[in-house]
Amino acid sequence: MIKRRFLPFIILIILFSACNQPSVNSDDPATSESIDVEPTSLSSTPTVVVEPIETLTICTASLPVSFFPYDDEQSRIKEEILAIIQDGPFEQGDDGLEPVILGKVPAQADGDLRLEPVIVQTGQVIVSANGEIAVLASGVTVRPSGCRQSDCAVTWGGEGTLEVDRMVIEYQLRDDLLWSDGTRLTAQDSVFSYELAGAPEASGLKWEEERTDTYTALDDTTVQWIGLPGFTTAEPERFFWAPLPSHLFAETESWEEIAAEGMLVSSPLSFGPFVLASRDEHVITFERNPLYFRSDEGLPVLNKIFFRAVDGGADEAWALLKSGDCDVLDSSFKFEGHPELLAEIMADEQYEALILSGDDWSQLVFGIKPVTYDGSFNLEQGDRPDFFGDVRTRQAIAMCLDRSAMINLTTQGLGTLWSSFLSPSQSQLDENDLLSYDPELSAQLLHQVGWRDHDENPETPLQAWEVANVPVGTEFIIELAITQSAFHQDLAQVISSSLQAVGIQVNVTSYPVEELYAPGPDGLLFGRQFELTLISWQSSPGLDCSLYQSWQIPLDDNLWIGTNIAGLADEVYDNQCSDASLALIDEYGEEVRQSELSFLSALPAVPLFSIPGIMTFSGTSCYESKILTEGDFYNLLEYYEINATCP
Repeated sequence: MIKRRFLPFIILIILFSACNQPSVNSDDPATSESIDVEPTSLSSTPTVVVEPIETLTICTASLPVSFFPYDDEQSRIKEEILAIIQDGPFEQGDDGLEPVILGKVPAQADGDLRLEPVIVQTGQVIVSANGEIAVLASGVTVRPSGCRQSDCAVTWGGEGTLEVDRMVIEYQLRDDLLWSDGTRLTAQDSVFSYELAGAPEASGLKWEEERTDTYTALDDTTVQWIGLPGFTTAEPERFFWAPLPSHLFAETESWEEIAAEGMLVSSPLSFGPFVLASRDEHVITFERNPLYFRSDEGLPVLNKIFFRAVDGGADEAWALLKSGDCDVLDSSFKFEGHPELLAEIMADEQYEALILSGDDWSQLVFGIKPVTYDGSFNLEQGDRPDFFGDVRTRQAIAMCLDRSAMINLTTQGLGTLWSSFLSPSQSQLDENDLLSYDPELSAQLLHQVGWRDHDENPETPLQAWEVANVPVGTEFIIELAITQSAFHQDLAQVISSSLQAVGIQVNVTSYPVEELYAPGPDGLLFGRQFELTLISWQSSPGLDCSLYQSWQIPLDDNLWIGTNIAGLADEVYDNQCSDASLALIDEYGEEVRQSELSFLSALPAVPLFSIPGIMTFSGTSCYESKILTEGDFYNLLEYYEINATCP
């Protein structure tokens, strides 16, 4: 299941087990006793004595000014710091979600996650069968109550009554949660947070807030979320808002006043494992929270965490890691862009580099339906030959692309090929479903479509002999529109050489970013006036298959606002993406798999990879830690301890 907000991407399980003593921050000397570890055999090997880690210094390129979660200062390091003072509602366990500050995970079997039939009326805001927020009116497609897939959806005629399902989730907070000032944490604190997040002044996309009908406190420990009619989800963790201390504020205070309050901005209260101890321009210090509800379990294990700003970039950060002034370097130093430094780190057994999948995914997009096709297709009136109308052509191009060479050239081989619109760790596809690099099969598909090697010269492009909507004799020459970045230049080099190998000539044209991404109708991409392009989409709150649903095509009718720059219009694809987007937990795996298969079948774009991030650790301490992502690392810092022996 995809956890975009709390658990973005599960990447690796890294075992750290170097042999030296842990470095100790000179500002906070270790005071605890040594731990005697039993040897693993009956030999005369002496018992290994391992000093527990008391402090951890995490170095980053910059520190947040504000800790208020909903202001304009949105950054990864801010999210990471908030993770250690605000426990999430759940953690991702081996078998699914596990409760943290909640008593349990809401479930249909228990009734605290349920679908309720409700009567809706014309003019009411709902979520349509397409998964889109809509105002109910004649012609809107909806799922009647009990309908779980697009094949039972109906088009509303505007008369009579209509009953649809709405989703209700009840979150039961633990009753032993305290703010760090000793005040009891209540359900109203989560409601207070929701109200701040949904205010017009708050930053962010508000995807969750827009799909919420009501969010209320039923009592001191119970929060009830009710979604818009027609909306369902497999991700209940997305619709619980991290509590903020409502007891500090009167009901009459404005959003601006609350957002400027020091107890939220500069000295926030905590209900997590750590509390803010001090901060200056370069270091923010957190210490163990004595009121943490898991203190009786010995958590957190660390006494203090220092977040330290390093101004000198990757070189200075690496020097500070080697000197012991930093224990962890977060991904902000972008070691992926410093191959010589990264090679030095990876060659040194005293240090570990954790490769993180990025949030954005690069892809090669086909201009399947340019804007000139919107009225009618007419070659005699100057319409572009329909190079990509036959899906076999798009599949042939995907098969001949050496995506591994792209990764090696642009990320030093550290990236991971994406399976579809999802990364490999999120994908539900089987190995046999994946795109393969097969130039021979690519050439066969192009021949089936009607492209011919007329002169048996691999240096010249193929010609159209029997290609639908392409004049006979047209050479397969297409333009690839890219930005002027070195990254795109490198990718274009591999794309051009890969396609040339199967008889397709690619002319690469670079544009300034502002020109390439200019809004429609004049913009090249969002005005749908390109043949091929490279683009990187930021991770969206919902499933990224929605990027290419037909109602996302930029048109004059929607003021050229849409993400489907390919112009794909495929009803099967639309429906399967909608079914996956609205799936319940027990429906999720198969529905997502079908939507991925539909994506690979329709292929509006070739999935490439995301730019990796690099976290770097000192290996001078003997410990074993399961680290899944950078976000998970910070969410789980209360568990950070030595629990392994030196070899």
